[in-house]
Amino acid sequence: NYDIDKAINELKRDYPDYDISNPLSEINNSVDEVCSYLQIALIAVSLVSSIISIILQIVSTYLSVLENASELELCRFLGIPSRESFHLINNQNLLLVLSSFLLSSFELVFVIFLTQKIIDGVFEVTLPLSFNYLSFLVMFLTSCFIFVVTSLFVYVVFKKSKTDSNQRIKK
Repeated sequence: NYDIDKAINELKRDYPDYDISNPLSEINNSVDEVCSYLQIALIAVSLVSSIISIILQIVSTYLSVLENASELELCRFLGIPSRESFHLINNQNLLLVLSSFLLSSFELVFVIFLTQKIIDGVFEVTLPLSFNYLSFLVMFLTSCFIFVVTSLFVYVVFKKSKTDSNQRIKK
């Protein structure tokens, strides 16, 4: 193995009048710089999409609570603990998050498979299917985070609606 940097340094020392550089190193550095910008852009897009999904999940859960407010008050009036109602809404929330996780997992596998087939067809190169299982873990942790945030929101809404219904009953 011949060290390219060592050879370039020897050439620079032997021929000081000439500008000797490694063009492959410069190309690699510029590609790495472009990839780092793309990585930053992808991280920003995924953060924005995560924030949007949290907002949409909260809105969906809030609308569900508002839609079922009279049923929830009837359950409280009949003596069913509000904890049971909270669990019902939370289970609905969990079902939404898990279905979103399963759908996004299916889309991830489909996009990887489709991308590989397109690359194989365009470049006429057969590549092994490369699949990173860490992406499923990241998606699952994101789904769990969304569930926790929306559950906290549901808890706050339940506490507020419980005090509102108690005030209505007192009147």
